[in-house]
Amino acid sequence: MIWSNPVGDSWQYRKFEKLTFSTKSDSESTKSTRVRTVITKGYSKSSLPLINKEDYEILYGLILGDLFISRKNNENAYMRFEQSIIHKEYLEHLFEKFKYLCTAGASIKTAERKTFDTSSVYFTTRQLTSITELHKLFYIEGRKIVPLNIGSLLTERSLAYWAMDDGDNHKSGYILNTSGFTLEDVKLLQAVLYDNWELETSIHSRNRIYIRSSSKNKFLSLIRPHFHDSMLYKII
Repeated sequence: MIWSNPVGDSWQYRKFEKLTFSTKSDSESTKSTRVRTVITKGYSKSSLPLINKEDYEILYGLILGDLFISRKNNENAYMRFEQSIIHKEYLEHLFEKFKYLCTAGASIKTAERKTFDTSSVYFTTRQLTSITELHKLFYIEGRKIVPLNIGSLLTERSLAYWAMDDGDNHKSGYILNTSGFTLEDVKLLQAVLYDNWELETSIHSRNRIYIRSSSKNKFLSLIRPHFHDSMLYKII
């Protein structure tokens, strides 16, 4: 169950109009309007465990970062958590958080990254109904998107995990590497950062969000309490 809940380097946030999240059925939804729906259903015994409420806050941030959700055909989806070997301690932290969603005896594994000639560590969850709902919310035709109701989902904890995954501390600001999203999606995220926390941002090359120096300290104060010790270098 989901917890209820021209542009270029010089583009800046000016105005954010409230977006209404539609609850149309999938058959009524169209790709052009990008309506997303999550249907609340009961769970069979085989669909358990459910995702803990607090963990949804973490997952929303991680999905905006590196977390990958995979679904094949009509099967339930699963999540793959992966980090460079140098962030093994951070991945171990995530494993302790989410091992209840994994099969019994699950463990962290190592993989070779041939493209970068480095190693990574990862673990995967079980295929679960609750993860399928996250896939429906954040993916369209296999491509990760930003749902229109993202502003009602993100919390300070979400921002922290997003930053730990895809943040970069710049000398005069802070960068969130959102290059994997469309410009439309990045504008939405930019608007939410202002609407929810009054964080002033701009869009830099490759659709990356740049938190301006005027808002950097405020941003860091929001996320610091939720940072894992091994990732503090990203905010120092």
